[in-house]
Amino acid sequence: MSSASGPRPENGTPSSQWQGKSLGTPLGHRIFIFLLRNFGLEAAYALLWPVALWYVFFAPKAGQAVRIYLRHLRGTDKGWRVRAYAIFRVFGKALIDRVAVRSGMLPKFELTQNGSEHIKRMVAEGKGGILISAHLGNWEFAGHMLKRHNAKVSVVMMNAEREAIKKAVERGAEKPHFDVIPSDEGVGTTLAINAALAEGRLICLHGDRRLPHTRARRVTFLGSPALIPLGPFALASASGAPVSFCFVVRRQNVGYHFTATVPAQGRSPNELIDAYVTALEEATRAYPDQWFNFFDFWADADDPTAGARRRATLPAAAPAHGDGARTGERNP
Repeated sequence: MSSASGPRPENGTPSSQWQGKSLGTPLGHRIFIFLLRNFGLEAAYALLWPVALWYVFFAPKAGQAVRIYLRHLRGTDKGWRVRAYAIFRVFGKALIDRVAVRSGMLPKFELTQNGSEHIKRMVAEGKGGILISAHLGNWEFAGHMLKRHNAKVSVVMMNAEREAIKKAVERGAEKPHFDVIPSDEGVGTTLAINAALAEGRLICLHGDRRLPHTRARRVTFLGSPALIPLGPFALASASGAPVSFCFVVRRQNVGYHFTATVPAQGRSPNELIDAYVTALEEATRAYPDQWFNFFDFWADADDPTAGARRRATLPAAAPAHGDGARTGERNP
């Protein structure tokens, strides 16, 4: 399994920061891909029983991160191993499902949507839009759901997975139905996003992970202080495009449900962050086994260097209409 959780700290405690790396082995990925392609979904799911148990008892960093998460979510970590087992299994299914849809198995899944009218409106207007999500559920399915609305999609992401794991996945999967915009190219990323919006594309970002030494804002998430990266929300605000918060969660049966909030436009980064945290809290409480951040999300909330970044001056929101929404002009 690939936990996409962050670094491997030497002391056995969960990392306090995500560093853009995935855990897991190429062999593990190849085994799941082999079972999926030769014996079907149920065979691949069956292998998750021992794999999830192994993670509960022999992956202390991931287990400790789940305990910390449960304390914030429920106020206690009592029975954490049972919940950790459920989380690891659901996460494993999400990874298997990702490969399955790329391998032509999409008809096996039941896909439902709520708020799809907001996406339809963005596509119909032809001016593009920003969709901000989280590492909750399975965002891979959003691309297939958005295709139903004839949407052209670009995903802003890092290419920091281990090369061997990425090659193992690529050997067993088809090309995803979206374009990729690298997130670590500075001004180049902003220019690429603006160009994609000018083509009427939907830009997909994640807002719940940040790399060390990047700007962040302190918020209250699940009752405790935490840091949210400023980058995605500053980009979304500066673009002047409509912004919707979207989540794709796994249903109990073989299916996924897509939700999209009413788009906001002309909002400042701070306003977007506030709305995002509210939406993410609601989604996390509704689907507690599907938030896949296996590191201590709250650990560095009082980091003095992060505090300095929190006090950084933020740009004002770009105009919601007109050339300023694309050229980067700021409201007075």
